[in-house]
Amino acid sequence: MLGSFGAVASNLKPSASPRADTFVFKLHYKITVAILIAAMLLNCMTNFIGNPINCMLGGSKIPEQTINMYCWISSTFSIPMYWTAKVGEGAPHPGLGNPTDYDTHYHAYYQWVPFFLFLQALLFYGPHYIWRLVDNGKMKCIVQGLDSTSMILKEEERKKKEKILGDYFIQNLHGHNSWSFKFVFCEILNFVNVIGNIYFTDKFLGYQFTTYGSEAVSFLRQPLESRVDPMVKVFPRVTKCTFHMYGPSGSIQQHDALCVLALNIINEKIFLFIWFWFVILAVITGLQLVHRFATLGSPLFRHSLLSRRARFNTKSEVDAVIRKCQFGDWFLLSSLDRNLNSFVFSEFMSDLALELDTGSSNNMEMAPLNPSAPEYSLASIPDKEKFC
Repeated sequence: MLGSFGAVASNLKPSASPRADTFVFKLHYKITVAILIAAMLLNCMTNFIGNPINCMLGGSKIPEQTINMYCWISSTFSIPMYWTAKVGEGAPHPGLGNPTDYDTHYHAYYQWVPFFLFLQALLFYGPHYIWRLVDNGKMKCIVQGLDSTSMILKEEERKKKEKILGDYFIQNLHGHNSWSFKFVFCEILNFVNVIGNIYFTDKFLGYQFTTYGSEAVSFLRQPLESRVDPMVKVFPRVTKCTFHMYGPSGSIQQHDALCVLALNIINEKIFLFIWFWFVILAVITGLQLVHRFATLGSPLFRHSLLSRRARFNTKSEVDAVIRKCQFGDWFLLSSLDRNLNSFVFSEFMSDLALELDTGSSNNMEMAPLNPSAPEYSLASIPDKEKFC
């Protein structure tokens, strides 16, 4: 089991392959997926806490294993009226008491927690999987080794690769809008997914998740003698279970069992961490979307961002490049900046500015200046073998 945690940790290592996705995008398919898989494994490690459920029936002759299995698969219940009762006076445990006159709250989620966490991990990996199908390793093909080996390449070879990259950019000028818009769509999917998962988890836990973290923080600030642990309401440690069987005369007998849910000690911490992580992730992703829409709508903002990234280039070089770029071209340059060595990116920008400023006429005649024109692909370049 511990080896499984090692496999999860290995997924967090930075990828050596050039990719167009951003840090926020990786928070979803790398960090969040790893957190959910680790939580699932932790939930399954019952050997650290013993049996996940232990029930007792007093003087009954029903085998303990039987009542444990029955209560695990059929659910247990609490009495909401007694959640705030003082232990030892109003109730033996939080949520326990006489159910005759009060509604009961059933708990059946605990057997589904590992499957639920695994499903959430798949949902968070989904937008990345869609983007991989769309991208199809495009950035790795374009970068052609300038990301990791650029500083050990001979100057002549490095310049040659930069020239090929520049030719590709000019020949496909205005041809990356569709590619970049698909990435923006996947970013929107990430935001919708994290918000949806908050409400999905809320429904799974009986509509008690959305305020779970804030109530837990508020609980720590309350006086010790009067505070009520909100985690006990969502993840009770002691519950009741009713078992029916035939008596000696054939009549139906009812047996009330007290069940200790030791596994909820782990579950309450898991979902508390997930609550804080989902809230933080939703805020970060929302801010990232605001930033993305700003770059979509404002050429001046794109110019400002590219100027900061191309800090080793002159203002005239940046101006020469950015005035010819649409959003898709700018997005490609931003992706190259994240994947190329800063020195190589500066050289590339300088050469590209010279080509665009002086008007590499042969190349520019091939460029689809109409944004609605068909997008060029790597296959459209005669010497495409140099890329892959």
